[in-house]
Amino acid sequence: MQDLVSFDGISIVILFGLVQAVVIIYLFATKKRFIEHKPIIFIVCVITIIMIESLFLRSGFMSKHPHILNISTPFLFLLGPLTYFYVLSQLGQKTGLKTKMLHFVAFGFYFLYSFNFFLQSAAYKYNIYVTGFHQNIDLIDATANFSIDPWNIQGWVVVELISLHLLIYCCSALYKTFVNFKKASFVSGQKFRWVIYINGIILISSVVIFLSHGGVVNGKVFFTSPFPKFSSDFLGTIIMYLLTVFILLNPDFFKLNAKKYSRSSLSKEYKVQKLQLIKSLLENEKIFLNSDFSLKTLAEKTGISTHHISQILNEELKSSFFQISNHYRISEAKKRLAEKDSFIKMEQLAFDLGYKSKSTFFKAFKKETSLTPSKYCETVSS
Repeated sequence: MQDLVSFDGISIVILFGLVQAVVIIYLFATKKRFIEHKPIIFIVCVITIIMIESLFLRSGFMSKHPHILNISTPFLFLLGPLTYFYVLSQLGQKTGLKTKMLHFVAFGFYFLYSFNFFLQSAAYKYNIYVTGFHQNIDLIDATANFSIDPWNIQGWVVVELISLHLLIYCCSALYKTFVNFKKASFVSGQKFRWVIYINGIILISSVVIFLSHGGVVNGKVFFTSPFPKFSSDFLGTIIMYLLTVFILLNPDFFKLNAKKYSRSSLSKEYKVQKLQLIKSLLENEKIFLNSDFSLKTLAEKTGISTHHISQILNEELKSSFFQISNHYRISEAKKRLAEKDSFIKMEQLAFDLGYKSKSTFFKAFKKETSLTPSKYCETVSS
């Protein structure tokens, strides 16, 4: 087997992506501030496997270690479910273990099926690698030990089913996110943007995976790829860089709010029960519309101490009383702004929502929605 090792610019970029992945895995596995986001470790591990194979392909190391070839393909079936369940956890929704396991059947099946290829000789895999990446290199004498695709399904799995699998999970997660946000279920604007961000990255990846192969359906090419040849090898690295950018630009998002309550004796059942009472008051009686609404007011209405209310909101919803108040008020504002027949002046709307000034309302609205009230009206009416 000929030595084809040669680092280029893309290989170096991929290598830096791997370094970022190792750092993120370490931080999320060891630092308490990231405990709520630990599922990201599994997502990053899948991306790491993709990047390792990409590095071997681009740098030529695959010629020395051909058994790495195609190792990442089955793991792409993990990316969709892992992202989906992470998003659900961020939205406060829980899923049973048995239900979760069903979503990983596709990965389990194709991983086992891939052993038809994994168990082939190194020489056979070397020839496949050379044929795909170094056509000017002579092949060596090697044949398959047995059929690598006995059911003739790989032409559909790569890349059509993988792309569709990712797309379905991302669209499902986005749907859950928007429905949850519209119901005013304590999803802050920053958390909403985060789950949209990570979903968007994976969703775009599913499209790129399909298009990077030139619209191939079971071996038949329907159109030429609009992307460079290295785009699919570069995909995991792009995802990693984009995740790193968000983490660096939003360090406060990953702070652990519940640390100061580590010695609390409140049970999980108690907190869940009282949270339902708090939500009922806010959603049914809309007590947040009163300009004098405060933590003390909520404590008097629920019979729960102000300290315990703060703890419940912080631990169960990862939000402060101030964030919850603003979230409900802005959600109410969006409903009223969408009702064109009952439109009122912004100053009056601010007072009706419990704000004591128009500027405070505008600031809170933009922080929650990234839009001004007038821009939001234009968006709704268009």
